[in-house]
Amino acid sequence: MEHKAFEIPIGLCGLIKREGLEHIDLGYGFLEKFSGNGYAYEAAAAVVTYGQEKLSLPKIVAITTVDNDKSIRLLDKLGFIFEGWTTLPNDTEKLKRFALNT
Repeated sequence: MEHKAFEIPIGLCGLIKREGLEHIDLGYGFLEKFSGNGYAYEAAAAVVTYGQEKLSLPKIVAITTVDNDKSIRLLDKLGFIFEGWTTLPNDTEKLKRFALNT
């Protein structure tokens, strides 16, 4: 993603098909200095809408680390519901899994 006014990279946001997850995953990350400005919500909401309306995805999931409170709040604001725990292949970290049924 690029900041429109300054034309500089600020992060990324998109739909990912991750190994170990049955459904498409909403993934995002932003440079720290651009955190807290609403960019994540704006981008994630647009990506979710695209997944629902253009790709007709029946379900979108998202994963976070246990202590990533900012992402958890964002997912809640987008309507995602905590679904359970997951561990991705070739990893040992226990992650929170959220889902949005469309």
